[in-house]
Amino acid sequence: GVVVRVLYQPPDSATWGRGVAVRRTETALGWLDTLYGRFAWPQLTNVHRIEGGGTEFPMMVMNGGASQGLILHEVGHNYTMGILANNEWREGFLDEGFTSFQTAWYEETHGGPPAFPQLEPRILFDDLERWSQPVSMVSDRYRDFFIYNEMIYSKAQLFYEELRYVVGEAAMRRILRTYYARWQLKHVDEDRFRAVCEEVSGQDLGWLFGQWLHGTPLIDYRLQKVERHRRPDGRWDVTVTIRRLGDGWMPVEIGDERRLYARAAGQAEEERVTFTSNEKPGRLMLDPRLVAHDWNMLNNREPKGFFRDRGKTALRLDNPTRDVVRRDRQTLGLLPVAWSNDAGGVTIGVRERGNYLG
Repeated sequence: GVVVRVLYQPPDSATWGRGVAVRRTETALGWLDTLYGRFAWPQLTNVHRIEGGGTEFPMMVMNGGASQGLILHEVGHNYTMGILANNEWREGFLDEGFTSFQTAWYEETHGGPPAFPQLEPRILFDDLERWSQPVSMVSDRYRDFFIYNEMIYSKAQLFYEELRYVVGEAAMRRILRTYYARWQLKHVDEDRFRAVCEEVSGQDLGWLFGQWLHGTPLIDYRLQKVERHRRPDGRWDVTVTIRRLGDGWMPVEIGDERRLYARAAGQAEEERVTFTSNEKPGRLMLDPRLVAHDWNMLNNREPKGFFRDRGKTALRLDNPTRDVVRRDRQTLGLLPVAWSNDAGGVTIGVRERGNYLG
């Protein structure tokens, strides 16, 4: 029932044809309707603009290209800024971060790569370098335009990813539909969105909103000890002791290379989690899917062997032109080298180069 119009077809119709833009705008509306609910206005106009990028207005978007991602993002603003009327200057995460999240969610569910593995390490770098500022800040108070973009678009998107992780995908979908049904064509803010999240999920989420929107904490857990006991029926009782080292916390999953077994609450300084498994679990690890924003993965593996080796190092033949970075362990590159001079003659050796998080 929504009339979609596209204005101005540029000469290169292969990249920005009228029919392509109409189809992709309809695709965007269809996806957004499944997330939130029926588009509240009778029409939407997609206008081609000369410069790149895009911008949005109620019932109109202006795009410099016809990529599905760009159209999804700009049309998304009609829901998360126009229909759910937030103050973009004061609480930009309710707009930019939200529509970045829904765009990535579409791509993930339609054959594209998940956004999280690329997004989370970039924000972690900002956090570790102490560049991050609270996502909830008023826009003109950010240190510079780069950090504004990182926080309002990217870290805000990561906040919604983490919210989905905490409450579960089914609850996240119910949150979006309830939020839209209750507040469409009305003013919204963080408190109203949080109230819907807590009502639908049945959880107190003040800690999550506080950490991700109003602070810049670092999250770090250490797997301290694992105790395994075989029961008479052949099943295994396993108790995992976890130590929280960071000033922030998240629920943290426990698993091995094959499956997830349990999830720790993550708030206590020391927490013991007990679960039962039909098979003896392999070497356990905290946060094996890398979803808890735990910055130091070197202490997440179950201690192993006489020297309590946690598998911290991955050896490789070094390529001087390439840095290899792994999140779960340090990389150590070894490279044979040789040189000579008049004083020492020929010298043969090995150069080593270590790396963790770049």
